[in-house]
Amino acid sequence: MLCLALALLSWEGSGHSTPLRPTLQDPCVEWKGSTYTLDRLPSEVGPGPAAAAETWADWVVEHDYRMHLSANARVLLIRSPSSGEWERQLELIGRTSVLFDELVPLPKRDADPPVGDGRGVAAGGADGAPEDSGVTDSASGEYSYSYTWGAGTWPLETETCVMFAVSTEADYAAVLARLGELEPYLRHWVESAGRFTGFVLEKPLIGAYIEQASGQNEWDPENEVVHRVAEMLLVRRFAQLPFWLVQGLAWHVEMELTGGLYCFPYRSEFVSATEHVGWEADLGERLRKGERGPLRLEEIAGWDRGRFEEGPAKLAYGLVRFLARHHRPNLSAFVEQLRLFRDEHSRVDLGNGGWERKTNYRIPDEELMSLLQAHFRGSVLDDATDFLRQGTGFRLSKE
Repeated sequence: MLCLALALLSWEGSGHSTPLRPTLQDPCVEWKGSTYTLDRLPSEVGPGPAAAAETWADWVVEHDYRMHLSANARVLLIRSPSSGEWERQLELIGRTSVLFDELVPLPKRDADPPVGDGRGVAAGGADGAPEDSGVTDSASGEYSYSYTWGAGTWPLETETCVMFAVSTEADYAAVLARLGELEPYLRHWVESAGRFTGFVLEKPLIGAYIEQASGQNEWDPENEVVHRVAEMLLVRRFAQLPFWLVQGLAWHVEMELTGGLYCFPYRSEFVSATEHVGWEADLGERLRKGERGPLRLEEIAGWDRGRFEEGPAKLAYGLVRFLARHHRPNLSAFVEQLRLFRDEHSRVDLGNGGWERKTNYRIPDEELMSLLQAHFRGSVLDDATDFLRQGTGFRLSKE
């Protein structure tokens, strides 16, 4: 990949009669219409983009891909030169970031140590596991991953999200292979991740999807970009959160920006055309039935990463839609409290300043319910049920 624009800048005013010639091994990042080598990215983008680009520089050169940094420098798009949609992809990334900031603006917080600040070791469970890899062990039903906290981690709201728009299944396999080299804890995951057409990881903070996967039906690449970038922005700002909340918010953003749902992590069965815009109507019909009571937290909170479940998925989407539409001013504070609660209660004190993370930790339902009611009001689940039953005619009553 040639950085001709940078070569000309290096030559300008130097007195040379011919421009300096970069080598074919110079990976570049395009940002706001200008092209930069990794060591010359503007200081205002911060260290995250250069670090993310450096991680993938050799892969990008080897596969002749291109790197584009979003205007706000939060997302690094890596795409094939054959992709003619990269400008649209960048636009969607920008719109996703804007809506994300409106939904869950950065809360006021004291200076945070890096997420995983090196004071302990996380061992086992699913904390380091891919956000939506869909990977299971054929014998036990799950894999166990380990990695050391603090190794290559960043403070919240500084790490750059990497979004791979992969052209072919062969390139997708090459991305997976590279991830297995970068993070030993992912090696088991890589063995079976190829059967899926996309993923989001928390460590490293990366998402990917295949643009030309065989057998893809009822699928839209724009929705893939929006959904997976929304997931990564949540991790970047709040670290790990309950799976139902991550997916519910990503689906809400997807619906708001594209008018339909097409990204269904972990799902492998057929998706009917009516599902893309019909989840709210379906929920309303189910909740209006006489034998069906109000939405219950246990129907949602127990849904863990690793599998798609239609009932919890739709209810999670419906609950987040309700919170985003009728309690948006309190949404960010609620998510922040989830982060703080999990950070405090998922640690096991080892003594002498050391600690170990409970990597399969889940916020107890009663604590989650208490936080919901504290931030939104005691009738929050009843209100959400009425919202889904009544549709556009719903009005939130005054307390």
